Amino acid sequence: MKTSKPISTISFNTESFLRGKLRELEAAGILEFWAYIKHDPEPDEVGDEAGGKEHFHVYMEPAKMVQTTEVRAAFKEPDPANDKPRGCLLVEKSNFDNWYLYALHDSDYLASKGQSRCFSYDPAQIVTGDKDDLHSKVARIDVGSITPYIRMAQYQRDGKDFRSYVLGEQIGVRDIAAYQKAWQMLMSTGTERNGRPGHANEYTEPEPEARQMQIEDYPEYMPGGGEP
Repeated sequence: MKTSKPISTISFNTESFLRGKLRELEAAGILEFWAYIKHDPEPDEVGDEAGGKEHFHVYMEPAKMVQTTEVRAAFKEPDPANDKPRGCLLVEKSNFDNWYLYALHDSDYLASKGQSRCFSYDPAQIVTGDKDDLHSKVARIDVGSITPYIRMAQYQRDGKDFRSYVLGEQIGVRDIAAYQKAWQMLMSTGTERNGRPGHANEYTEPEPEARQMQIEDYPEYMPGGGEP
């Protein structure tokens, strides 16, 4: 795929190689911005492509049109312990706001995707070639437009139940199932991927379709407020 849009991948390189390669691509005028963060494997990742090992979520902004297969090939790193070199997964189109919130495992963001994780990360753990650019990008993130469940988190902190949230925020009947899934994930302390396998660029995938609940489950929405 040829693109000049932001791209991202998941790397299994050594950190020294990864950082050196990103700096090399930047010096060559191929990238104008990059950032990455190291993640530990979640409990459900043992045996998947990450192999239960630490890995890096990498975000890149090309300085010109690039071929993603060539970018991926650049990250092949000889591994003395194995015949197969280290490398990264498919390089895909990305978006900084979503990448950043997923990189931190922001609970509200994950809940908006019907997911949760055991581990969370601090912004200081993100490594980048230009901290000023990183801070500028973070400052421009409109969290409310990406994670519409911040109000949901507030309801939970106030000890209110899901019905109170639905009625108070006037959630449409056809959206209740999706919001209910997010409510449950927001309260969870485990790992939930909404049916997805271990590793993928999850922040690039579309949100799951909502299932429609029966209106009888919420009689307040029926004519007459549910009265016969």
